[in-house]
Amino acid sequence: RLVKDPSTISAAFSHDPVIAAFGSETSTDSDLKDLGEHRISIIESGVADGVRIVFDNQEENLSQMVDASLNAIGSTCCDIEKFHISTLAFLSGCFWSSWMLNLSSMAERSLIVLNQSFHRSHWRHDKWLGANLGGWFLLEPGPASPLFEDCQEMLKSRGEEKASCGCEWSLCSCLDKVEKGVKSEVLRKHRKNHFDASTFKKIADHGLNAVRIPFGYWIVTGPTNADVYDGPALDQLDEAVKMARTCNLQVVLDLHGNPGGENGLRPCGREKQDWTWKEWRQEEALECLRQVVVRYRGFDNVTGIQVCNEPSPAIPSNVLCDFYEESIRVVREAGMSPHDVCIILPIFTQWRIREISRLWLERGNIHRYDNVAWDIHFYHDFHSAWSLLSHEQHVAVLQDEARELTHLHAAMVGEWSASRPGPYPEEEVKDFVMQQVLAYNHSSHGWFFWNWHDYSFYDKWDMENGVIGNGRLPRSLSELKSQSAQRFLSLQDL
Repeated sequence: RLVKDPSTISAAFSHDPVIAAFGSETSTDSDLKDLGEHRISIIESGVADGVRIVFDNQEENLSQMVDASLNAIGSTCCDIEKFHISTLAFLSGCFWSSWMLNLSSMAERSLIVLNQSFHRSHWRHDKWLGANLGGWFLLEPGPASPLFEDCQEMLKSRGEEKASCGCEWSLCSCLDKVEKGVKSEVLRKHRKNHFDASTFKKIADHGLNAVRIPFGYWIVTGPTNADVYDGPALDQLDEAVKMARTCNLQVVLDLHGNPGGENGLRPCGREKQDWTWKEWRQEEALECLRQVVVRYRGFDNVTGIQVCNEPSPAIPSNVLCDFYEESIRVVREAGMSPHDVCIILPIFTQWRIREISRLWLERGNIHRYDNVAWDIHFYHDFHSAWSLLSHEQHVAVLQDEARELTHLHAAMVGEWSASRPGPYPEEEVKDFVMQQVLAYNHSSHGWFFWNWHDYSFYDKWDMENGVIGNGRLPRSLSELKSQSAQRFLSLQDL
């Protein structure tokens, strides 16, 4: 049936609600409408053609034959979809061939992996192509440098010694020394003005379709456990989501700073050298997530919620996965369904991808949870080893990263930049940026550049002026759609 009639592909596995979303062309299921009939027909016909080739041929150049079949699809789907179609084709062919030869164990294995592959190719939203709005609802030097500089000037004007302000915690501590009430006044003004409606319009005008908004838990609940942050400020986060909606931008709400911190570094709000992972107040974090979900579940442009950011490598993988399972439960029970919102779970560095994804698979979570994605941050910086690579080697690493992303059930690149150790030639900068866009665009479910604007103007961390403004990407990213993208993946990578 599979080989003779492409429309029976999903019917063969109709027991699975995710696979059922790939129903026949006459299906009225709302899931089918979400996914798009055109895309479904591409997947079905692509798989069917591949199955015929696998089923009817025993030739050594099988992969090239299926690749040639996929090339006929042209630009109608991106590399990650072609990769999934290839996988589905091979596994379907292997299943039927094994079944006919009475190789039951091989047939069973093919069917299991085939089922997993359907989940990988299942995605409900437009791919995120966006920028981070860091330094707004969680302060860091660089994205929020003017505020840190103003704080030092305030201290100086009062005859106070300059203090070390390298994170939001230390900034708030410094502002507390100035005068009672100053901290709340300064931070409220910053949150009102740092980004505004014109920012969102520029982002949309440049062809991006999404923003990732990092925020600290204190924006939602106010500071707890004697923390010195200032909050809550949900009314101002409301405005951010509304401004994005006005510009037809998707929003990923990113709980960037958990209570107690998911690491001891300034991106989570406080730089603390003696931090240990047991300081992470997970129950508070879950309550914070619940409140966020209840507040924003009615916004149709909120298509992602991230449960934490860059968890420390010191956190045991089983502890991390336990927290992720609880986070999924809280988010879904509070009203953000898998039909509407993707839950994003950070692995952070690629060094932990296999460790955490393997444990997740062993727990059976790939099939247990729908519309869940990993977040990986691919920075070619922060370690001297990167300085040893040539430009060509950096690009080769990008290709490896792209391949690694495709083997996750779903993934996004939540942060990346143009930065590498030391200066490097402008033509290489431009190529490095373009190669990253192609790699992540064709192997993941979305990406977000860090950051939209850097007020210290480190140009390789500034998408608005340093990347787009300097011509390292087209003025409108929609122009990339008309360019023939380099293929990072081929069937021979399977």
